Amino acid sequence: MLLSSLAGELRPSAQSSRNGACMLILSRGDVARLLDMEEVIRTVELAHAEHAADRAVQPPRLTVPIPGSSAAILPMTATMPGIAAAGLKLLSIYPENPRCGLPVLSAVVLLVDVETGKCSAVVEAGLLTAYRTAAASAVATQYLSRTDARVLGLVGAGIEARTHLDAIRLVRPIERVVVWSRTHESANTFATEMADRSLPIDIADDVRSVVEVADILCTLTPAPTPIVQGAWFRDGLHVNAVGTHWIDKREVDTEAIVRSRVVVDSYDANVLESGDLMIPVQEGAIDTGHFSDEIGEIIIKAKPARMDSREITMYQSVGVAIQDVATAAMIVDRARSSGVGLEVELW
Repeated sequence: MLLSSLAGELRPSAQSSRNGACMLILSRGDVARLLDMEEVIRTVELAHAEHAADRAVQPPRLTVPIPGSSAAILPMTATMPGIAAAGLKLLSIYPENPRCGLPVLSAVVLLVDVETGKCSAVVEAGLLTAYRTAAASAVATQYLSRTDARVLGLVGAGIEARTHLDAIRLVRPIERVVVWSRTHESANTFATEMADRSLPIDIADDVRSVVEVADILCTLTPAPTPIVQGAWFRDGLHVNAVGTHWIDKREVDTEAIVRSRVVVDSYDANVLESGDLMIPVQEGAIDTGHFSDEIGEIIIKAKPARMDSREITMYQSVGVAIQDVATAAMIVDRARSSGVGLEVELW
């Protein structure tokens, strides 16, 4: 992937399209028109390279509870002046929302001009989040999975399963997909909706049946306790574990972590948020050095990629602001060049 060329594309367009008096607003529909998975993968890869090279800043994500409820807001900030991207993603989690027909998660990204600090755009970030999460898994898969990986296993059949299938098949020659969901209805819906990808999609009766045949495994559920066991891992497996970012919850068990070479999106973020990793630390099964490698360090060749064909690798992701802000900046550049969105005068 051509990081330098993408940086060149982002930098001039972000600067030349600025209007000091206007802010661009992009709705979910606007974002859907502008998103391109291949470009999101390249953007996320560049963001992690910038961070690994100390050209980006992203403080730890805050969790701000709403008193008297189970809800919380989670502000996530990042600055990447080298690619003209700076801003804040505001994620809100309202577990009771489905009772009134609303989603549990809502998100927007607010971008600021890196030179003036003025608000330059507000971008609806629900779909953006699904794309950047899958794109980050694709970047990790590119560096950590076997080049001959052909079978994609999906634990979970929601929107992340859809975006992960589209992202992973851009970096590996996937020939078969095996999916499991808590309900056959959701797995069947997934298989029907993804039928136009011209890939055989098999629905598994249990998680183990997915794990044992997969070359690349993506865990995409909010499971509070492990549903994936390391005892099922075959040599050479690559895992993208991205379903949860709560310190007291985990999708994969301790043996899965112990058996894997673990690479993270952000060491600092995973220490604070990843139950998949910190519960085994608390148990004394590993120390934090077990997951000290970041994907950005592998991208810039400061750390090695896959060692050999038998190595079991795992990418642990809690989701980080550099991914959101860089992707939003790319989308805004595309919007301004194509006349998409609503410009609002603030000053």
